[in-house]
Amino acid sequence: MTFFRLDNKWLIWPLFLFLMAYAILRAWFVEPLFDELATLYWYIQTGYLPGRGATMDANNHILNSLISHQFFQLFGDHFFVYRLFALLTFPIYFFSGRKLLLNVASPFSILIFLALISVHWIFDYFSFSRGYGPSLAFLMLSFCFIQKWFETKKNRFYLAVIFSFAAALLCNLSLLIPLIILLFYLVLVSIIRAKQFTMRQLAGFWITTLCFMTFLVPVYIYINKLKKAGALWWGSKDGFWEVTGKSISRNVFFTESITIKYLIIFFLIFVSAALIIRLKKTGFRNILTDVSWWIPFLFIAVLLSIVISTKLLDVNYPMDRVGMYLVPLFILSMGFSIQNTQIFRWGLLALLWFPLSFVLKMNLDTSVFSPEDRIHRSFYHKMLRKIPSDATVSADYVSQASFAYLSRCEKIPHIATDYLAEDSMSRGDYHISWIEKLDWPGYSCILRDPVSGTRLYKRTVPLEKQLILDTVIPIIKSGNAVIPVLDIDLSSFTGKLVQTTINSKVQLDKYCLDLNLRHETESQEGELRRTDNTRFNWYFGRKTTYQFHYPNHSFLVLPEDRVLHIRFHNDDHNSVNLSGIHVKILVVTKK
Repeated sequence: MTFFRLDNKWLIWPLFLFLMAYAILRAWFVEPLFDELATLYWYIQTGYLPGRGATMDANNHILNSLISHQFFQLFGDHFFVYRLFALLTFPIYFFSGRKLLLNVASPFSILIFLALISVHWIFDYFSFSRGYGPSLAFLMLSFCFIQKWFETKKNRFYLAVIFSFAAALLCNLSLLIPLIILLFYLVLVSIIRAKQFTMRQLAGFWITTLCFMTFLVPVYIYINKLKKAGALWWGSKDGFWEVTGKSISRNVFFTESITIKYLIIFFLIFVSAALIIRLKKTGFRNILTDVSWWIPFLFIAVLLSIVISTKLLDVNYPMDRVGMYLVPLFILSMGFSIQNTQIFRWGLLALLWFPLSFVLKMNLDTSVFSPEDRIHRSFYHKMLRKIPSDATVSADYVSQASFAYLSRCEKIPHIATDYLAEDSMSRGDYHISWIEKLDWPGYSCILRDPVSGTRLYKRTVPLEKQLILDTVIPIIKSGNAVIPVLDIDLSSFTGKLVQTTINSKVQLDKYCLDLNLRHETESQEGELRRTDNTRFNWYFGRKTTYQFHYPNHSFLVLPEDRVLHIRFHNDDHNSVNLSGIHVKILVVTKK
């Protein structure tokens, strides 16, 4: 049994190298999730974090977005580049977890450690461009520094704690509650054990604490802005188990069974009882700095705080990845509580579930969470072979993000339009969706991705299209905010379905994230009646020269519609050179 110990380098280093290699392979091969793509399009490419032009969304894991933006500038447009930050934090998580558990003199600590590093759902996020994995790495690092500070009372370790707190919070704002609880716990320790500190150490502690509390003010203001903007919508108030429990159980145990609920309740009672018994036996002052006491205490306190804040502050219960930090806290709390109880120690063998399930879930093409939130490259190419060049393509918002990113490898991308639920005319001749069965008449599924479940649907009865106008506009060069291409009088098309197809070559002085092609329908009085917008920054990223093919979906010309403006919007006034703009106007009829 001496081999299976945390201090055995012949076990730890091969294990680390294996997991690190696996994470690198996943970062290279697994297609990006929608959440990653949203982060790329809104923050990493633009550098709007938060500030000018920044989208107010909880998707902005600030430190991940900031560092990934720098990697984007340095190394170019590849998703492996955007995932580097998360990859680089995995060693922090791995070795911080080991260091923390080395403080607990128990042969069973290796089981807790293996469970900690082998929850595949958590491991996924060390190879994704998201802040959840890095935030857990910095949280685990802060635990190690807290223990070191408890032992030495040295200011440099407390400063390291605060920096770890700040990094964790900037990676994932959901950690605000556990970090505030931890901060107050550290303040409590410093007050109760004040005699063990020198005046210099106490002064350093309070100055550092006040600096962190000052840092929390703009963080809280930003969170409040997100709440007012409706960006904190994920989750609900339907109950702790219904929202948090089930969603985490589904990703960790791969079931929502009621049995899991009662097992977790049993463990919570057990952990609480173990805390109280140790408190009575040892005394509060004596166990304040014992890692096997204060981490379970933190876990119970966080659970209570979540319930209280939902009831009093009108916030949602955290769902799935928003509550991911509860999983390592649960593993550590359960492990510490059981190993401190002689009679139940062998119960820690149940933690082997995590490494066993990890091995069974190993793959290089999908993820535990939201496997449907991506399109695989092989399926993308199959779709292109099925879609004629003149066909209109619509896509759900999630599928559009993946389709656009994969189109970056094409010489002339076939640009899809966003499907809008309130606008049935936004449906294309072909439609891409992760929905298993469309509730639309006249569409049938012709392709399905066996891994993600993404489907390609096709109209069962094609639309008839009559060419009305076919023209080429040779060259337009401009740096204006609005670049007109063509104005079309709609008075003769009232009551008809009209479709446009536009091809062009675009040259930019520098890559531009604010150039988009728009179709704008106006009334006689100049009132804007309808806008169809493209997402060029999704399709072309940092390219400065590209071509595109854009068959827009058809729209019904209403009596109030008078003019269709086809325009490029160039919000940053970049120098734009458009050449060979080929415009087709078609009238569409249903058979």
